[in-house]
Amino acid sequence: MNRFTSRRMLPAIALLGASHIASAAELLVTIEGIRSTTGNIMIQVLDQEPVEGVKTGAVAQMMLPAQVGTVKLMIPLPPARYVVRIMQDLNGNGALDENLVGLPTEPWGASNNATGRFGPPAWNDMLFELGADGAEQRIVLNH
Repeated sequence: MNRFTSRRMLPAIALLGASHIASAAELLVTIEGIRSTTGNIMIQVLDQEPVEGVKTGAVAQMMLPAQVGTVKLMIPLPPARYVVRIMQDLNGNGALDENLVGLPTEPWGASNNATGRFGPPAWNDMLFELGADGAEQRIVLNH
């Protein structure tokens, strides 16, 4: 059994570099539907909508070895509004690959299980509130 099994909750504090841990709330992220051990699961937490052509950083990001099944992460963050984006990078190139018409060819998911029409989900569809009491996001990967 490796350390990323569904039976243990992985504390993500060491992976984040969060500076406001003392005032942090807990975000529980449950990733379901991992079908393959190929590649890595990449997670990003954003507090601002990315702007085309402008590099914006995530407030938290991590990469875990893929495992079949479910993974749970506890991420300490200050209370605010966030978006979680997840992908399984099957080929190790660090990007969500797409086919000729722009549809993802690698598993992906977003907070609120938001999906897009002919493109990525809308920012407001993925946005959720992390209050002082914490929040949970259960994300099922799209294949």
